[in-house]
Amino acid sequence: MRPRHAHPPLITLAAALAAAVLLALPAAAPRAGEFPPESFQNLQVLPKDMGTRELIDTMKAISMSLGTRCPQCHVGEEGQDLSTFDFVSDEKPAKQVAREMLRMTRTINMNLLPGVVPLLKQLEPEMTGTPEVTCATCHRGKMHPDSSIPRPGGGR
Repeated sequence: MRPRHAHPPLITLAAALAAAVLLALPAAAPRAGEFPPESFQNLQVLPKDMGTRELIDTMKAISMSLGTRCPQCHVGEEGQDLSTFDFVSDEKPAKQVAREMLRMTRTINMNLLPGVVPLLKQLEPEMTGTPEVTCATCHRGKMHPDSSIPRPGGGR
């Protein structure tokens, strides 16, 4: 006598149909990114514990100092919502250049300027504050800083 099963061929057919329906459905679109994200990834030069507002303000300052926009260093299309950008990607060489330039300014500010400031204050006793090198110091709103030396009479 055959054991009583609740129609095994019917269950198998139902499972196969369910699998076919699931496979036929279009793949869910990837969830749009968030901007600003809850946390930051791939920060290699900037502090890893940097707050959202501080990071955004820093990126804006860099962008304005170089007269450029986010797509210069980050994967994304100009004019598109920032949530569509891949800020983690290292695909663009300009991002690595930016990191090296940030390291350079940090080295100047931390290691070189402290030795220069006392000398400057000897020359200009009324000097207040501490000078700081930023992207704008050299770039002045241009992607490529003007490195030509001014000639007497105003020519270059």
